[in-house]
Amino acid sequence: MHKPSILQELLSKFRSLYTNKALPKWFIRLNFLGLSAIVVWPLVFFASIFMFDNPKNFGLTFLLFLLIIAYPLLFIGNMMLSIRLFATQKTIAVLLPLISFGGFIYFIFKVFSN
Repeated sequence: MHKPSILQELLSKFRSLYTNKALPKWFIRLNFLGLSAIVVWPLVFFASIFMFDNPKNFGLTFLLFLLIIAYPLLFIGNMMLSIRLFATQKTIAVLLPLISFGGFIYFIFKVFSN
């Protein structure tokens, strides 16, 4: 029997967060709503490639590129933290995905209001 890879272990932990019977369905849906900002990630990734057209400081440009393409990790971490906090800090656990979704909606309105 072989040992599962690190990726398989992470995926099983991620799946176990959503198969937890102690979490109400509305809370799981709220966390999925908090992940909605990841939908625009392919566009952001494509646009971030153009940062390298004429960089003044390559090191800073590369750091900004890495931060921009890694932004889904922020939302996934936010969701995982929210699920872990639900047992002890329900208010904070509910506010985390609401803040993520609210920020995404604010960004969409700012982009399309001009």
